[in-house]
Amino acid sequence: MAARTVRTRDWRQRSRIRRRREAVAAYGFLAPWLIGFVLFSAFPFFYSMYLSVCEVRFTITGVQTRFIGAANFVRALVGEGQLDFVPALLEFGGMALVYTPLILVFSLVLAMLLKQRIRAKGLFRAIYFIPVIILSGPLFNEMSNNGSLHIAGISDLVFLRMVAAVSPDLMRLLLYLFNNIIVIFWFSGVQIVIFLNALQKIDHSLYEASGIDGATAWQTFWMITLPIIRPMTVLVSVYSIVQLGAFSSNAVSQIIRANLFALNIGAGYGYSAALSWIFFLLMLALIGLFFGLLRSKEKGPDAGGEAVFRVRRTGGTKR
Repeated sequence: MAARTVRTRDWRQRSRIRRRREAVAAYGFLAPWLIGFVLFSAFPFFYSMYLSVCEVRFTITGVQTRFIGAANFVRALVGEGQLDFVPALLEFGGMALVYTPLILVFSLVLAMLLKQRIRAKGLFRAIYFIPVIILSGPLFNEMSNNGSLHIAGISDLVFLRMVAAVSPDLMRLLLYLFNNIIVIFWFSGVQIVIFLNALQKIDHSLYEASGIDGATAWQTFWMITLPIIRPMTVLVSVYSIVQLGAFSSNAVSQIIRANLFALNIGAGYGYSAALSWIFFLLMLALIGLFFGLLRSKEKGPDAGGEAVFRVRRTGGTKR
């Protein structure tokens, strides 16, 4: 009995030593990322929060900060910022509310088409991803200035004229969609890849089961495909909002950069930090809105089984 107790104690001690070595090795591999995150992400994040409530001046002795409370935020929202920053902020909010659903639908449709068994499928996938590789602010601005981002003569189509005779509002909506289709396509490359990856991971047996029950393609999409990939729709919406906000040609970003090195009184790092935080809160609100609208209300891991059950419950069988 004593020998067994000694062996058990030795085994536990060796096990603790092994776990400690594994933990040290894990932290060693994580150390470069942790150091980079603290230095280049966490510290600038909280330091910008501090600068947003200060007046920042550069002198020959170094950087001088003076606490001024919410003065930078007041100036941005009800002061001089009403002339440029607030309109740009509202414009971005409206653009995000319109572009994000369009990018969501457009990328999902293209992902479903690219998932089909067609010839040169890899070539088409590469073509749709090329804009992500060459996407840049100067190139985008140059194309916008040359009118290359809009389809010329689209308003002269007979179809749109017929729609305008019935509903002018619907015609304006379609015209806006066609005029911005290139921009939507430009921002949909990564989203297509995300949806394509999600669609390829759906168990094919679920489609076979729904086919046996007589479900149509429309019912299969709404009852099986969409509920399963719903978490990816949340991810795509969040990514799209961040992508639109981080784009260098964004008017809000241009105003923030312009005030960063401005020489007029009251501008500078402190005011730019306040503008950045207001912009960040707006993006956070938009992300929360789309997260609340798109998040899955289903509970439980068996999403596929629930989806097939919904097909049967809605009368998909023809037998």
